[in-house]
Amino acid sequence: FSTSQLQTMELLFKNKNLQIAENCDLIEGIWEDRPAIVANEIYEHDIKYAGQSRVEKITNVRSKMAEHSVENYLITATDDIGWLFNIRGSDVDFNPVTYAFAVISTDEAHLFIQSSKVPTSLNTTLQKDGVTLHEYDSINSFLEKLENSSILLPAGQTNIALYQALPKSCHIAQSRSIVQILKGIKNPTEQEWLRKVMVKDGVAMVHFLKWLEDNIGKTKISELSAATKLHECRAAQDLFVGDSFPAISGYKGNGAIIHYKVSPESDTELHADGIYLIDSGGQYLDGTTDITRTLALGNVTEDQKNKYTLVLKGHIGLATIVFPEGTRGNQLDILARQALWKNALNYRHGTGHGVGFFMNVHEGPQRIGPGAGGSFDVALQEGMYSSNEPGYYEEGEEGFGIRIENLVITQKDQLTDYGQFFNFETITLCPMDNQLINVEMLTSEERKWYNDYQQEVFEKLSPRLDEAETLWLKEKCQAI
Repeated sequence: FSTSQLQTMELLFKNKNLQIAENCDLIEGIWEDRPAIVANEIYEHDIKYAGQSRVEKITNVRSKMAEHSVENYLITATDDIGWLFNIRGSDVDFNPVTYAFAVISTDEAHLFIQSSKVPTSLNTTLQKDGVTLHEYDSINSFLEKLENSSILLPAGQTNIALYQALPKSCHIAQSRSIVQILKGIKNPTEQEWLRKVMVKDGVAMVHFLKWLEDNIGKTKISELSAATKLHECRAAQDLFVGDSFPAISGYKGNGAIIHYKVSPESDTELHADGIYLIDSGGQYLDGTTDITRTLALGNVTEDQKNKYTLVLKGHIGLATIVFPEGTRGNQLDILARQALWKNALNYRHGTGHGVGFFMNVHEGPQRIGPGAGGSFDVALQEGMYSSNEPGYYEEGEEGFGIRIENLVITQKDQLTDYGQFFNFETITLCPMDNQLINVEMLTSEERKWYNDYQQEVFEKLSPRLDEAETLWLKEKCQAI
């Protein structure tokens, strides 16, 4: 349980004669054969990719701490720690993170991690940069010694045990994670790498899409084997580390299951008919990707084309918006849904999430969706890296899923008498399927955006392709 959950329960229980026990671990006594914590070795994330040293990042954190007038700041989220100290690991599948805690004080930086996970050379480098290393399980005893001091906690990310370890004389302040906000804004170096990583990820997608088209109906292909092939296409690219999440490879009705995870039991064979949805991403040393394409494998109905086009209109609506400083994700969400809503249709997931830089594919602080408060109420700032992914789904045997996802970077637009305006730079590079579009439903402005996008895809990817792939891509990127 997190500290914020604890505080909510305390309010609910206040007048019910219920008390929450302190330092109570019921699991420890009953979990037999409990596996040891993962202890994979960590490694440095090179500054040439990160763009900022850990010393610079820690200095920025201390500046934010000063605004809260605190002496210490507790960091518990593995992705926050990885970003702050420019370290990466493999303790969690698909996320290049390591289990650790950290405390930043006004003049010291403490990293709590199993010593066996830290190579000698990295240990030396960390200490040279002013980082003191402690064993992972010593965090509670460290916090217990913070008598008569002050500490800032990210309430929703701090567990009860850590909160209860703090002495009563310690002044506790709470706020949104400082590091999450800092890492959510990609620096210029990170942005440039992301634009480059999209080229090789796009090349991998083209290899996969051409393979699929060439072999569908001729060779047995299933949802699982297609996802495996896409992984192989990415793995052939430079600096590839792994997938950024398990691919959502859904044919027909399975594509309508929004967070579908294909398994040997659910694996369905693909045929040259109907709609196939593939949502996937890669982890590279120089960036993280996340992309969804919906494909016509054969015959599709006019109704399916119309609904795909409504989703496309929403995608373009969000991709082309210009918005003033201070705009929140929940203010932009309507743009992606408007065409669907006009036809009494909708989708039951958010429209966009933050994406890490060689880090978790889902990260805060921003989010685009219909919710209120929290990440939905975070203003979009220059350098934020987000997804644009409206969709539509019809469940059942004859069902199908539609989702179109590109990644975007928030960038400055015009500065006017009304303040600074921003727009989205779409950086994902992969053709969309012309076969699924009802061109008559698009405005001239929407058609221009689409044709310009497809042309950009061809121009940036074709130099990395062989002759056959270039001809294939040219056909896929023809203007509509």
